[in-house]
Amino acid sequence: MGIAGRALSLRQWVQKNMGFVTSMVSYDVILVVCSHHERDEILTMKRLNASLSYSVSHIRRTIRSLEAMGLVETQENEADRRNAVVRPTAKLLELMSRFGEAARSVYASGVQTAA
Repeated sequence: MGIAGRALSLRQWVQKNMGFVTSMVSYDVILVVCSHHERDEILTMKRLNASLSYSVSHIRRTIRSLEAMGLVETQENEADRRNAVVRPTAKLLELMSRFGEAARSVYASGVQTAA
């Protein structure tokens, strides 16, 4: 399986296990949220918006949807109350751990992963 096939396998894993069937905007938001978490950096909505090429309203809708799914949480930012802080939940961190395992499996063997 080539690189495109492996990437498609991972996208299908994300769609099946994380529920992002029609749009990958949620996936992009999650990658930014988790990468800031891994670096122990505070992620504000302003910084999130600057990191992605989607409209502010689209990202806000996506964050509300991810909150409803229990994948991210927002908190008031004490430094700037108009600029909420976004953090991954334990549920999202567990899903990302499973995603990492799936990615290693796909790229090591070239075989499509099963959930």
